[in-house]
Amino acid sequence: MYYLELALAILAELIGTNLMKLSNGFTQLWFSLGTLLSYGFCFFFLSLSLKGIKLNVAYATWGGAGIVLAALVSFFLFHEQTSGLQVFGIALIVVGGHHCQPCWRPLSSPKCTAAQRLGCLSAFSFRSR
Repeated sequence: MYYLELALAILAELIGTNLMKLSNGFTQLWFSLGTLLSYGFCFFFLSLSLKGIKLNVAYATWGGAGIVLAALVSFFLFHEQTSGLQVFGIALIVVGGHHCQPCWRPLSSPKCTAAQRLGCLSAFSFRSR
């Protein structure tokens, strides 16, 4: 159930972000109201998901999925150009979030060392698993 709530938060954030673009700097009333409403739902569902998902897992998933989905929507819906360097940067974000996975164990877990937890602070940490 918590991951469903996280998925709803991601979807609401994606809708809100795209409505924000359509609001033209909050000058279009209905798109602006839709943006605010979508972000309200986004944070509501994100807060519900945090009852059962650790903050670092939920936030990395929410942020990473939001970035990837927003990039896809901007490319296909708004026909915005995407460079190879931008795709590489997005890939680093995804790899960085996935690379943090060993640190998603409870902090008291003997398998997760302090060095591993510290390494998770950087999306560019390329240590071996």
